[in-house]
Amino acid sequence: MKRGKKSVVTADRYAGVRPALLKVLRCPLCIKDSQTEESERGALQVVDLSSGTTEAIQTGTLRCSTCSCAFEIDRGIPKMIHTDLDPDLKTAKEPFRHTQRSFLGSLDHWSTRCREYFAPFEPTRLGRSSVLDAGCGYGRWLAALAPGKGLCVAMDSSDAVFACADFLRDRANCHVVQGDILHPPFKPQTFEVVYSIGALPNIPQGAGSAVGALTTLIAPGGLFFAWMKGKHRPDRGSGLRSPAGEIAARIPLGMLRLLCLAGAVAISVFCLTPKRLPLRSGLLRRLAGRLPFEGYRDRSFSELRSDLLDHCATPVEHGYDAGEIREMLAGQGLEGIEVAPAALSLKAQPSWRGWGFQPGAPSGRSTFWGLESKTSPSDS
Repeated sequence: MKRGKKSVVTADRYAGVRPALLKVLRCPLCIKDSQTEESERGALQVVDLSSGTTEAIQTGTLRCSTCSCAFEIDRGIPKMIHTDLDPDLKTAKEPFRHTQRSFLGSLDHWSTRCREYFAPFEPTRLGRSSVLDAGCGYGRWLAALAPGKGLCVAMDSSDAVFACADFLRDRANCHVVQGDILHPPFKPQTFEVVYSIGALPNIPQGAGSAVGALTTLIAPGGLFFAWMKGKHRPDRGSGLRSPAGEIAARIPLGMLRLLCLAGAVAISVFCLTPKRLPLRSGLLRRLAGRLPFEGYRDRSFSELRSDLLDHCATPVEHGYDAGEIREMLAGQGLEGIEVAPAALSLKAQPSWRGWGFQPGAPSGRSTFWGLESKTSPSDS
């Protein structure tokens, strides 16, 4: 029996629902409106185990001990979205399912990119804590935190969760949940780190509502971190979608994938290749430097292709400035708030990193979180 438990996570299949996840998973209907002191309110029980074991459930049903609402476990992933919370909420089509394996061979490269996005925090150190990735996509961010060996939970409302589970299948400390950011299905104050990279601007109601829902999950002294798209991004018009996005919305997903692949090839040939050539002429170097997509000079082709698809397939996209992000975080009572530009392309300040801490211990935050730079304990 012990031998079986040690082999729960295998290289060929995601393990499924395990006890560590069940301890923190809660019915989103029961925890929606109340920060109750009843720690077991909305707790879930396994009432049907169709395949797998009690240590690693592949298919089955979870039932809420409070309201008796049932939630399906599909291919090892609990589907915690309920239409009673949002009748219009539907699982989104997932444009990334064909690309998740392309990142498996470039994790060293991606780890470098991840450190840039999470600066001034070190991803592996964050991963030593209990962590929630809200809007995980196919899990590339959590893969960089997972070596910390903490409890790492990935959540997304779309079918990206199945690609994510496959991507993270050999990481025993990673768990995947299908859930709504506005109604996260977890026990309050569960996580020491809650972060979201790029997902909050895609919330139709606005990022502020999502920040409010997610910060209830943070334990005292815990960290909330978000990467937000900027309000004045050069690729955005006056609406919530890019012009390319408006056109893409009318194109079948299969054709859109092919178009994005073709676009990635064209960008690589005509924009990125000149940037990567060892040009001797100063004039040619300047001309190459003026070509767009500077931020992808050192990125992989698969990342470019995936980001193009993300850009085109995103139905809603809000932009924010530093003041708005700071106000969002302060409105939830967070302390030590910082908002820093994430200038990852030639354009100035196309996006922002914002973070803050839930009031309470630990007091030595810089030491606890392994900050590379000094962070003030007060909002400045």
